[in-house]
Amino acid sequence: MDYLDAANEVEAFMAAFAAQPAAVAARTRVLPGLGFGVAAAEAVVAAACSQLLEVESVEVMFASSGGPSTTGSRATALRVLSHGAWIIETWRLRRVPVGTSPRDLRAANGSAEPLMPILNGDLLALHRSQRAPSIAVYASGTTHVRRARLALPAVVNILRNSAMRRLLGALSSPRPAGDPSSRTVTAAVTSASGITVHMSHTVPDTSSLVADLIVSALKAIQTGDVAPGTWTPYEALGEQRLRALLGMD
Repeated sequence: MDYLDAANEVEAFMAAFAAQPAAVAARTRVLPGLGFGVAAAEAVVAAACSQLLEVESVEVMFASSGGPSTTGSRATALRVLSHGAWIIETWRLRRVPVGTSPRDLRAANGSAEPLMPILNGDLLALHRSQRAPSIAVYASGTTHVRRARLALPAVVNILRNSAMRRLLGALSSPRPAGDPSSRTVTAAVTSASGITVHMSHTVPDTSSLVADLIVSALKAIQTGDVAPGTWTPYEALGEQRLRALLGMD
């Protein structure tokens, strides 16, 4: 049967891409990452890449509306602090030690955001659909990232304990049920000659977007627009349909 996944863990993408031969043989479709993060990152990065002849590196930054975080985003932040993150460097997936990962990225408007690399499958989706040699995906960390830098050794030791990570995640304030989550994705795409193109887009309600992405993917499968195999949202839906769903047109 066809399989749609709205999450975006690195491990899920590794398993999905490894299933490509089996999916083709079984005439099924595997679509990982049909959520806000992967779809938005692919659409925004593709728009920025289209303005350059050759892309050398991609940096993607996610920022929330400032409301309470979700269970998933808290778990990601705690896991990054305890085990580091992933980036793609010269075509290879590499783990970044936690002590060197938090940094500032200056946005196109001149503001400096404290950031943390994250573990999400956006890396693998972008690597596959856009073919950039180096890719990093960050989440805005606001002031707690800078504070964490001062006590990283102690924080890492505490968070290495999975039970402690679950406890801290549970103690954090959850997002109220039904609360729309506005999120912004910003891409900085750099060419081999050093030219950088910035592109940014805000989605006012990510929950509605996820629902629209899943319904659109199901319709595309039913109408035969998606061939058997494993596909990222960008590959399955196409740039124009993805941009329309995100409200980028």
